[in-house]
Amino acid sequence: MASIEPDGIDEVYDLTVEDLHNFVAGNVIAHNSIEQDADMVMFLFRPEYYKSDDKPGIAEVIVSKHRNGPTGTVELRFRRDHTRFYNLETRRPEPGTE
Repeated sequence: MASIEPDGIDEVYDLTVEDLHNFVAGNVIAHNSIEQDADMVMFLFRPEYYKSDDKPGIAEVIVSKHRNGPTGTVELRFRRDHTRFYNLETRRPEPGTE
């Protein structure tokens, strides 16, 4: 989105806010309910989807809200052929070889 400009008034519905406070553009509604109601909000992001050579086979789980815990990003292995997510395998160095 490059800019937001007024284009008249349309009726929108929000029982918790007086007057008209939601923004609707191209069937996308900007609304604050998820922030108020959700205990946890997570997004899935696959860089490879947007740029094929960027982190192939990796997906990110972005925890953007966690009412009782930390937020942040976790990487997972994504198998497109199975449409599944797996723990990202990491190998620990053998003792004495660090």
